[in-house]
Order: sequence, then C-alpha cells, then structure tokens
Amino acid sequence: MLKSAAVSLETIKLQLLENKNFTGTKENEFQLSKEAIKYLIKALEYADASFTQEIETVLTKSGEIAISALIKGLSSQNVNVKSTCAMVLIRLGEASVEPVKQFYLRTLGKPQLAWVAEFILDELGETYPRIQRFTMDDTFVDLPVTDARPLELEKVG
Repeated sequence: MLKSAAVSLETIKLQLLENKNFTGTKENEFQLSKEAIKYLIKALEYADASFTQEIETVLTKSGEIAISALIKGLSSQNVNVKSTCAMVLIRLGEASVEPVKQFYLRTLGKPQLAWVAEFILDELGETYPRIQRFTMDDTFVDLPVTDARPLELEKVG
C-alpha cells in the first residue's frame, strides 16, 4: 500500500517549528521534499504579503533543491507566484544562474515570460547577448541573441 504524497501546509509548518525530518545542508539551510516545495509555491497563489514573505524565506533556506520548481513558477499567470519565485532565485545567487539562462533561452519568443529571466539575470549581475531591433514607434529595443553569425555582404562591383 502506497502512502499519500499529499503534504499539508500545517505539516510543513510543524516540521519547521520542531525542526523534524530536515537534514542540515549548510548553515541556515534545510532540506524540504520536492512535494513540499511545490506545495509552498502553489500556496503563493493565495498568500497575503506576510505569508508570502515567510514562504520566500523557507524556499530560500531550502536551497538548490527548489530551483527546478522555482523555474516552473516563473511561468505562472499569478503575479505573486512569479515575483516570489524570481526573488528566491535571486537570493539563491550563483546556483540559479544557469537554470535561469536556460529558461531565458526557452522563452525568447515569449516576451511575457522572457522579461522575468532578464530581470533575474540583471539582478545577479549576469550578462547575456542582445541585439537591437526597431519597435512599432521606431525606437530601439535590445533583444537577446542566441545564435549570432556575421552577415555575409553581397559584393557590389
């Protein structure tokens, strides 16, 4: 018989308060299950500002194990989920750079998603290639480059 994988927020909270079932990894870090991390990210959809801050702290303390779920959270339609996931990725620092860059490359054709990756990478002081293009009002906008090749110019006699 399989045990239920469902985790309640109250169970997570009790484990945190009593420091049960967590293995220390680094100072001020603890290991949450992937299921608990997903549940906390889902809870952001309904969290007020105070609870959001608590969830952000817990997700940050959970460390690198949360990165995959946080990257998925960047695609959320919920602004609180998206912004909190972005802030946690920023707080995780160097460990989140490569996964955020991969997310960025996957979302280049979707500006409504790519901007959040640009924001995170900018906050982390990371560079990523860009090109310029014109917008409808003839202003320049920087766009990322994924496969830049020199243009071959036609010889004019």
